[in-house]
Amino acid sequence: MKIGIVTQTRPEWVEEFIRSCKDLNLPHILIDMKKQSWFDESKKSDVLLWRVHQADPESLLDARNKIPLLETNGIVCFPNPLMLWLYDNKIRQTYFFMTNGIPAPVTFITSDKSEAHNFTETCIYPLVYKRSYGASSIGVSLVETPQVARSIINRELRAPTNKLRKAVKHCVRKLNLPYRQPDGYVYFQQYIESDSDLRIVTFGDSVVSVFRRLNRPHDFRASGSGLWEQITEPAFPVDACDLSIDISRRHGFPVMSYDFLFHKGRWLVSEISYTFLLNNIYVDTLFRRTQFGYQKLGPIQMGVNHICAIIGHDLS
Repeated sequence: MKIGIVTQTRPEWVEEFIRSCKDLNLPHILIDMKKQSWFDESKKSDVLLWRVHQADPESLLDARNKIPLLETNGIVCFPNPLMLWLYDNKIRQTYFFMTNGIPAPVTFITSDKSEAHNFTETCIYPLVYKRSYGASSIGVSLVETPQVARSIINRELRAPTNKLRKAVKHCVRKLNLPYRQPDGYVYFQQYIESDSDLRIVTFGDSVVSVFRRLNRPHDFRASGSGLWEQITEPAFPVDACDLSIDISRRHGFPVMSYDFLFHKGRWLVSEISYTFLLNNIYVDTLFRRTQFGYQKLGPIQMGVNHICAIIGHDLS
């Protein structure tokens, strides 16, 4: 089995995957997806690792164009097309949760201005307002009054004038950025008061990394805080881990991170993502699901975790 590692992946992850291939005695090749030869080079591999990140929108678009074609040609890709479709898009994730019966915070999404204003009169405050894209709590804010909610609606659902469209296009061309039309939606989510959230990452069918992310000081958001807390055995969240493994298994996610909030006696999934930091917290907080419950594992290299989960190799 040969592993293809796409060079448009972040450098630290390229190095991690190369090191892990060597540790697992798996041959690997580096593939530059910007070159004309991308398809022929990709066909030399059995598994393709392209851990493209939302901070690289051009590569993300490229991956969404090419990965479905590679999978139809028998190459196992990470991420797969569904993972890529869900990535960095909260609206898609919300619809995915809704249509698959996955417990999640109550969320209101609309592009209809009248419906949005009616919602502000009947909803419970505070609300959490989110942009569909962005990591580390970027584009996430607390809405405490109907006045603020209406202001957001008027801003986001305002029809852009031709003059504004031309000005935006001129700026993005000058800065050499991809142009994206105004999103034309509002996304309000139920506020769940908590001083932390739960981060769970599934690796294959039985291994999870699980820890608590603490809120930023004097803030309601945990994402991007950089404050971690390991889970102690008595407080181990069995239900959340079981749910994460079940979702990943049912939908073909070899590696997936889940963010959970606890509300009224059950765990709710707030967001998912196949990318996360190359951080030792994920190496040091591993557990395996067995018939006797979850058992602590020793540290396992991050790239090894990924590759073994993707190829179906038992980490034990």
